[in-house]
Amino acid sequence: MNKPTTSLPLTSSSTIHQLPIWEGTFLADSSTCDRSICCCITGNIVLQQVTSTTLAISSTQNGHCNAITIIQTTFVPDSTGFSAMLTLSGTTFIIVLSSNTNSIIFTSTINPICNQNATRAILLSNTSSTSGQSTTSIPITSTTGQSTTSVLMTSTTSQSTTLPLTTATMIQSPPWPGKFAIAGYCLQSQCCCPTGILVVAKTSSTTLSISATLSTTTYFSTACFIYYTGPQTFSMAYPTGYNIVYSIGSISYSFTLSSDGNTIMVTASGNSACDDTATRI
Repeated sequence: MNKPTTSLPLTSSSTIHQLPIWEGTFLADSSTCDRSICCCITGNIVLQQVTSTTLAISSTQNGHCNAITIIQTTFVPDSTGFSAMLTLSGTTFIIVLSSNTNSIIFTSTINPICNQNATRAILLSNTSSTSGQSTTSIPITSTTGQSTTSVLMTSTTSQSTTLPLTTATMIQSPPWPGKFAIAGYCLQSQCCCPTGILVVAKTSSTTLSISATLSTTTYFSTACFIYYTGPQTFSMAYPTGYNIVYSIGSISYSFTLSSDGNTIMVTASGNSACDDTATRI
């Protein structure tokens, strides 16, 4: 007699959390923030994930804060998951979570003396464990008389998998250094315009410089004081992300590097006539 045998396929299931991990308590460093000019975050910063895409931030602030001392608001990280725009008391910050998720940099889009950073109160390790289950079907054959029946038994085992804390460790630092040709869209009649070639150089392991020739036809304008014209080099901390904010004259400029590293978008706060683009050469 033929022995009929029934078997089930091997199945497995596991749960992997979406990363990076923003949630937790961070200690704000207000030593770099000038309270006589800025609204500075002080004390503990508490972050909580309230939806799959939204985080809530709670903290305190001091300085020029329009009489508001409590921070309670929400923000949504961008497509990278590690950066977001956050407005506090009228000032917009670009906030960037480090690749190991243990620190946050707050970059003011108005004035660099308002920049701050924060460090996680309890540092996270580089790995975390998840548990899963695998289910295997084992055919057991029993014989009664001349008939044979196959009985299935299920064996379940636990498996432990070590996962990287974030996927950012697989991503190289943004490729800022290089030479970029400026398109020339910026209106010199209204703005202090970078012209010609924009040179971005890594001056040390922690610093970056941006060099260009600044031009304007309106020297009397507060947008570009006369001493800012001509070849200029501006130094800053090496960015962890794809955005740099720097003030030239009375205008705050945002330099945004494209994901492929071949284009820089130059955006001026308060005056779109000063915007421009630069292409790697």
